[in-house]
Amino acid sequence: MLYLIIVIFLNVYIFVCFKEFGRRNITLLPALTINYIICGIVGLILSVDSIQTINLIGSDWSYFALGLGFIFIFTFFLMAAATQKTGVAAAGMATKISLVIPAFFSLYVFKYQGSDPNFFKISGIILGICSIVLVSLSRKKQTQQVVSKWVYLLPVGVFLFSGGLDTSLNYANRFLLAESEQKIFPVVIFFSAGIFGLVGSLVKKQKFDLKTIVGGVLLGIPNYFSIYLLLKALSSFGNDGSFVFPFINISIIGLSALVGKFFYDEVISLKKAVGIAMSVVAILLLSIGN
Repeated sequence: MLYLIIVIFLNVYIFVCFKEFGRRNITLLPALTINYIICGIVGLILSVDSIQTINLIGSDWSYFALGLGFIFIFTFFLMAAATQKTGVAAAGMATKISLVIPAFFSLYVFKYQGSDPNFFKISGIILGICSIVLVSLSRKKQTQQVVSKWVYLLPVGVFLFSGGLDTSLNYANRFLLAESEQKIFPVVIFFSAGIFGLVGSLVKKQKFDLKTIVGGVLLGIPNYFSIYLLLKALSSFGNDGSFVFPFINISIIGLSALVGKFFYDEVISLKKAVGIAMSVVAILLLSIGN
């Protein structure tokens, strides 16, 4: 349970970093590129004692991790485009509701031991989705106008790729990784994402100034641990993604709303308050169901 709690707080910290990036006019793609590279370096340092015993080239998961690195950065582009075209609420809601994809695969495809569907777990997931919708829709409406109905496919893409990422991490942790490889697996993912991000930054001619580098470093160190400890949390709960991912996403949406209230003076409307209360009940139901 400790791994799960730490992952939640690390993700809320990441939320705060993105808030600060916006306030300080830090360009996202270069900052994320530095973040991914720092993630890789941190993981490499922590894995130096075991890396000699791991065959990266011949391992079953190495190319899988390289592909995930591309999906990481591609999902970011989708999130950025969805935010610009359809608003923060729609993009954020698509990301959090994507919990249904790894939950579905855990319950009905992978069928891990202990991940059987039950009334409390299903009720918790449904209530959690409702809480995410309420909290997301309580945000101020965006001023931008949507020029084409097709841009609404962007949040759909965010939903599918975010859920696919979580499902892929769950699959890799269950079927491809030994415990000794859990430290180095995120390293390959992050270095791969960093390379793709660097290429994208150079193509878009975006600069890596001092505040961008500092922001990337401050984001990168906890970001590595958010993935590594997520893998540990999954292992602790028998890779039960139907509990872990809903629990994390629902907790993040509620806790982030409270952080926004007390540190950024964001108004908690009645709709958001109801959503936070529902998220607490959803977490309790998931815990009972697990």
